[in-house]
Amino acid sequence: MGRKLKLCIIGNSHVPALKLAWDGGISQQYPDIEITFFAAPNPLLFELSIVEGALVSHNWQTRESIALTSGIKPRIEPQNYDHFLICGFGTDIDDMINFERDWYSSAVVLAGLHDFWNKKPMLGILHMLQTLTDKPIFAALQPLNARKKGNDSALEAVENFLDWSRQEIFTPLNVPLVMQPKQTTTPQGTTLKKFLRDAPRLPHDRQRKGAFYKAVDHSHMNAEYGAIWLRAFFDQHLLPKT
Repeated sequence: MGRKLKLCIIGNSHVPALKLAWDGGISQQYPDIEITFFAAPNPLLFELSIVEGALVSHNWQTRESIALTSGIKPRIEPQNYDHFLICGFGTDIDDMINFERDWYSSAVVLAGLHDFWNKKPMLGILHMLQTLTDKPIFAALQPLNARKKGNDSALEAVENFLDWSRQEIFTPLNVPLVMQPKQTTTPQGTTLKKFLRDAPRLPHDRQRKGAFYKAVDHSHMNAEYGAIWLRAFFDQHLLPKT
């Protein structure tokens, strides 16, 4: 076996689904890939900054959370990884896909798109990473809401918004926007509800709130979802085509 590809995943409360899938057996199917997960609750990720060539935080809660998920020191050192995936970060797109673009000027519409993304930690972390490394970086949104009432045009609206975001925000940054696997979604633009069961929390929250999200949660998914997502990501973006 040659050198493993080292992937760094940075995100919020949506990372545990991926980590639980990876630790639960997916890692054995991809022996040439090594993943380190860094995750913290969404507000704490605004605390990250560049210090001595690494992403670190002076907030003890942020440091504790990323140390618990990574199993190593509470700092993200880009020189240790080959690829980066930034995922989650409160990127619930429901409000934006219902935005009536035809009612406004193109300048207002574009400003709304930039406002949406600039309020998320994702772009800030992406920019900091690009300051520190020229290695490949990927971005992924949180799963589509699983309990909202969709309709036949909702999935098309989601895809249009993602195409718009890719064109205006991510392609200029040379960052591929990773799509949610089709087999996890419905024709109504929602995530299949079966993936809500036993959705894991961040280690940071488990002692106070329990290991899994309650039934009323509609945006966090389980390890089955995480396994499908990781396989699709590896096959489409990381592994050489044969």
